[in-house]
Amino acid sequence: MNENLAVVILAAGKGKRMESATPKVLHQVCGRPIINYVLEETLAIGAGEVVVIVGHGSCDVRKVLPDEVRAIEQHEQLGTGHAVRVALEELKRFSELLVLPGDSPLVKRDTLKRLIEERRRENAVASIIVTELEDPTGYGRLVRNISGGVARIVEDADATHEERKIKEVNACTYAFDSHALGPALDSLKIDNVQGEYYLTGVVEYMVERGGRVVPVKVPWGEVLGINDREQLALVENIMRRRINTALMGNGVTIKDPKSTFIDHGVEIERDTELMPFVFVRGKTRIGSGCRIGPCTLISDSTIGDGTKV
Repeated sequence: MNENLAVVILAAGKGKRMESATPKVLHQVCGRPIINYVLEETLAIGAGEVVVIVGHGSCDVRKVLPDEVRAIEQHEQLGTGHAVRVALEELKRFSELLVLPGDSPLVKRDTLKRLIEERRRENAVASIIVTELEDPTGYGRLVRNISGGVARIVEDADATHEERKIKEVNACTYAFDSHALGPALDSLKIDNVQGEYYLTGVVEYMVERGGRVVPVKVPWGEVLGINDREQLALVENIMRRRINTALMGNGVTIKDPKSTFIDHGVEIERDTELMPFVFVRGKTRIGSGCRIGPCTLISDSTIGDGTKV
C-alpha cells in the first residue's frame, strides 16, 4: 500500500475533436468506457487515494466511477495545470502525486509502478513517461539539454519548426514530489496559443531551480491517447489484439484474430474454437470445447460446454 501516494486522473475535457455529445472518456473500447481501463490499472497500485477530475459531462462520468474513487469538479476548464492545482488543494496530506490522463486506456500498472519507483530511486522532483513516434503531430515534444537531461516540454501548438522535428514526446503521465509541485503550479501562466495553464510548464520551472526530472521511456503502443475517432479505432485495434492474445494463451483457438471481435470481460474456456467474423459482447461466458461461427454475434449470453453455434 502506497499510503503517501495519491493518483489524479484527468477527465474534465470535452474532447472537441471527437465531435460527440458524449464525454470523451466515456467512449467505449472493446465494450468498456475508456476511463475504466485507466481506473483498473491505477487502483491496482494500492495508492492512498484515487481521484478523477471531472468537468464536461461530470454527471455521466461520475456514474461509471467505482465507489472507492472520488470525483473532484473542475468548474472552469482552464487546462491541465489548473486541473492538478484543483486536485492538489484537496490532497495536501500526500507527499507523492501520480498524474495521468483518463483517455489513455493502454497504460499498464507495471509501467506506472516503474514511473513511481524511478522518481524515488533518483530522488527526483518528477518522473515522466516518454516515447518516440514517427509522426509526433499533436504531442508535446521533450526538449533535452546539452548533457541529455530533460530541459522542458513544449506543446505542439507552441513548438518552433525545429522543435516539431523532435520525435520524443511526452505521454502526459507524471510522478511528482508534491512539495515541489505546489510552487511550480503557482508559477504557471496563460501565455500560450490555447490560453490554458499547461501542466507541462512545471517541468521547465523545476529544472531551472535545480530539480531533476527523470524520463521513463516506454513503447508507443502503451501510451497512445484518444483525441479523435481515428485514434479511437487505432487504440481499439491494439486492445482487441491484447484480448485475443490472452485468450489464445489460455487455450482458446481463434482462427483469424484480425476478424474476431471480443469485448473486455468476456469469459471463454479452453479448447473452444472461434471462426472468422465472430463478435462476442457484453457479459458473456462460453464454456469449453465449443465451436462458434463463422459470422456469429453473441451478446450477454451463457453458452454451455461442447456447444456448436
